[in-house]
Amino acid sequence: MMAQHYRGIIEQALRDYDPSLTEAQKEALSWIGLNSADIMAWQNLTQTERQTITSTIQNIQNTFENGCD
Repeated sequence: MMAQHYRGIIEQALRDYDPSLTEAQKEALSWIGLNSADIMAWQNLTQTERQTITSTIQNIQNTFENGCD
């Protein structure tokens, strides 16, 4: 429940900060840290959902020369 709550806050902050981000990008960015911690919310996603989020994060990181970690 905490992960869902804070992900929502992060997504809203990203919406306010950069309206050009797609919904998929905002959602993926909200998972950074939670995915590597392998928390229950991450484990509860389907393999396809996890792969999509991971791929989106990698695409965002590759877009910026300095990484965007």
